[in-house]
Amino acid sequence: METFRMDGDNNRIYFRNLNRVSDDEEYENIMDILENLGCYIGDTLTGPDCDIVHCEYEGILFNVRSTIAS
Repeated sequence: METFRMDGDNNRIYFRNLNRVSDDEEYENIMDILENLGCYIGDTLTGPDCDIVHCEYEGILFNVRSTIAS
């Protein structure tokens, strides 16, 4: 897995699935990385097309969007 930023978007970090693992495994890997970094993993908002996980790291609030059906 690789992280990258898009030109002109300093607010998001994107993940690239280089090993072609399943979406479920990719999501679990991302959440494991965040937990190992000490991120607080908060509530999950479940929607019809995606889930949004509220997180916090060093006082910075952010969301992880998952298109995996819950």
